[in-house]
Amino acid sequence: MSEGYVVIALGEKYIQLAKNFEDTLRQNGDNRPVHVVTEDMIDKDNDKYRDCDVPNERFNCYPKLHLNEYAVFEHNILIDADVLCIGDTQHVWDMCRNQSQFILHRGWKSITGWNRGLQTKVQEIHGFTPPRIHGAFVYLRASEMNDDFFHWIQNDAWFEYTKWCTEDVKSRHHRLSRSDQVIYALGYGKFGLLPCELMETPIMTHILTANHANPPHDRINFKNLTGPKLDNPVAFAHIEQLFQESTPESFLR
Repeated sequence: MSEGYVVIALGEKYIQLAKNFEDTLRQNGDNRPVHVVTEDMIDKDNDKYRDCDVPNERFNCYPKLHLNEYAVFEHNILIDADVLCIGDTQHVWDMCRNQSQFILHRGWKSITGWNRGLQTKVQEIHGFTPPRIHGAFVYLRASEMNDDFFHWIQNDAWFEYTKWCTEDVKSRHHRLSRSDQVIYALGYGKFGLLPCELMETPIMTHILTANHANPPHDRINFKNLTGPKLDNPVAFAHIEQLFQESTPESFLR
């Protein structure tokens, strides 16, 4: 199969969220398959998994960093389980297929204030500047996959997280966890990759309040920011934790 979605759903709550995501895809005319990664598919018999300290590493960070193992399509979009489709997706697939990188996150190419100056410190010590990365959406082209990239993020950056981050950012993470976003950012910087601009690419908005849920979805909301008006409507909505329990029924019809 050429194109499809990958959703990591470890636990019954996330399996249901993945079903909700698939339902909204179908409602918006997207019939691409959805590969749901459940807990029994995760390779736990290795030193990397045994090195996980907290639940967020076991059930979120570790599996996201092993996307290459779950990429069952030629063109894969890994998307968080707490995301819904809110519009046509074809422009997202066209953009992903036509860009040159084998992997593509959303983020910011030049922001330097992330994680208390992480980028500046990495540049000073390691000689490269990681971009800021957001992890709810990732595109991966299987036939052009860089195995060295995945080996590095899954081993070097995983086991020597403090070294590559230049300080123990793990103790400052809200879940006391290594961060897949930080590790992917380090990989992007080391391997000369760049994200697409989160606020300017019509991939995903973030719904924090009922006001954000109202169409038209022609701008991206992220935390306290609102982006410029976009040429194409946003395809997906990341339903933040505070809003999940009151998700409008209209999204699931």
